[in-house]
Amino acid sequence: MPIELLLALNPWFWYANHSFNPIFSNFIPYFISVRVRDTNYLFNGFIDPEMWDSIFSLLSGVGMIVGSLTISVIHYKKASTPSKISLSITSIVMASFAFIYYVLIIRNTNINGVLITLSIGSLLIGILLPIINVPISTAIQIKTDKNMLGKVNAATNVGFMG
Repeated sequence: MPIELLLALNPWFWYANHSFNPIFSNFIPYFISVRVRDTNYLFNGFIDPEMWDSIFSLLSGVGMIVGSLTISVIHYKKASTPSKISLSITSIVMASFAFIYYVLIIRNTNINGVLITLSIGSLLIGILLPIINVPISTAIQIKTDKNMLGKVNAATNVGFMG
């Protein structure tokens, strides 16, 4: 049953992977160039504003290592529960980005609060994505006929990556 559940949730996993791309490729560079550059931001005497983009990427990468190590010790038949929970938490993190931006920037102009929130969110996203992606990839590989595995794996990777 868990494998079928993971396969049924496949469109939601694709959504989770695609929803982060606009944040990291569009919003963060815009936010840094428009809101952070000419303000008194966190560690402004130590780092340039553009370094925040690298910090978010670094935290996301560290999170992916932690998430990969975490999901690697769980048997694939028991991985549907952590994946469902991770998908729910991912939705909350995405919603919190918009909410925090509205509350801290639009209403209060608190750049440091948004930088801290984006840092924590980047780490969480990095942790959660492998917990979402690895079980669905495993389920697809188990259920797919060996003759079609390469084609299905390629199509799934394109879907996950965007």
